Amino acid sequence: MDFSYPKDSLEQMPYAYYLEEYRLSNPHEISNRTQIPYYDTIHAFRLRFLERLYEVSYPDFLVRRLGTQSDESPLENNIYAKIWLLRYLLEGDAVTTAGNMISYRDIPWGDTYYPQFSARCIRRLVDTFGNRPDAFSKAMEYLYGVPAAYGNQSCQFELIPGYSICLILWNGDSEYAPSGQILFSDNFSSAFTAEDVVQICEIILDAVNREAD
Repeated sequence: MDFSYPKDSLEQMPYAYYLEEYRLSNPHEISNRTQIPYYDTIHAFRLRFLERLYEVSYPDFLVRRLGTQSDESPLENNIYAKIWLLRYLLEGDAVTTAGNMISYRDIPWGDTYYPQFSARCIRRLVDTFGNRPDAFSKAMEYLYGVPAAYGNQSCQFELIPGYSICLILWNGDSEYAPSGQILFSDNFSSAFTAEDVVQICEIILDAVNREAD
């Protein structure tokens, strides 16, 4: 395979690498490990991402959303989302949650990467939705989320079956600026790397930002 790409397309390098690994993988092993169903008759996986059903073909990795929803599809149109999905299919495991929520710092290496996570995810969440309850409500609808018992506004939703994320906002006032937090179901610490979590949060924020505008 030719891995030569223009210098301004460096994101294609990891995509090409993981795509080749996917083509060499065993779909039944992936299905057993991740609990994502694989169908021999159509040579494809079927999985839910942000409550939207997708079909992912094997071995060519064509991602197609099923159903009639007309909103924009991050898995179909975002190369970083595709890289994340390839990594999960190749390296992820289905891990059962104990029902608790954890912070980014509780994920292995989360302390090391926390400044990047705070700037790229929490700060962005606050800048986009702080003191904007109507925009946050639109985001909750897009994510098929439910209110949670945190902050002044919060939204808990499933990333993929069994893995939940909670976006939390505290309103600002005359003395304090708005603030936020992002929590994860406790199985994130076993299934995803700290880098993966930053990337998936950015993918989600990209999607909900479009809904808020």
